[in-house]
Amino acid sequence: STAGGAGGPEFFASAGILDPLLTVGLPRSVTASTAMDAFAHAVESMLSGKSNPTCRLFAGEAVRLIAGNLEAVLSNGQDVSRRQHLMYAAYLAAMSVNDGSCSLGHSIAHVLGAHYHIPHGAACAITVPMTIEFFASIFPERIRALGESMGIATDEAAGPQEHTLAPGAPPGPQENGIRIADAVRAMNRRTGIPTLSQLGVPRDDLPDIARQAWEENKHTMLQPAVMCRTV
Repeated sequence: STAGGAGGPEFFASAGILDPLLTVGLPRSVTASTAMDAFAHAVESMLSGKSNPTCRLFAGEAVRLIAGNLEAVLSNGQDVSRRQHLMYAAYLAAMSVNDGSCSLGHSIAHVLGAHYHIPHGAACAITVPMTIEFFASIFPERIRALGESMGIATDEAAGPQEHTLAPGAPPGPQENGIRIADAVRAMNRRTGIPTLSQLGVPRDDLPDIARQAWEENKHTMLQPAVMCRTV
């Protein structure tokens, strides 16, 4: 069976306390995966069919804070100031995803977690680049804004990326998406996020993972997210 979830007004807190001291003892792997889960919330809500300007504002700041502070926190887990930035980013990303919803990446991550027992944040980190590349040509301005939040120059006249675009391929929005997706993959490597192959997910399982991801949330998260593109 596919992964499932529960939701409703009863699941929303009326108040929250953001105390970075509570996170000081987190293991490195948990710090990385939870931060990348928040990063995925931000990216997916930016690139959702339900996205709006307010949630994209929150998401962009969350992306900037996580990209700018996660690796420093992993180097020094006692850096409370930077942990505070990560916690605030997670809050902003949650505010964003409440409006914009998750999309493609989380649906895949739910299936990965259910069948292979992969920690949710790690699964989301793995799927973020897929989400970026999928929506690059649909939401080019949002992709450029995402790049700016990460400190990545996105230029339609820039040369193609070596491993995805063929030599001589015309530049454009898709190239910007590849550039940003590759930067996220590099960040995953630096922060210790494993790949699907390292986690033992067989390549032959990928078509079934895609089918189950679509079935899990096609009427909730995925339909508004991919309404502009045939899948």
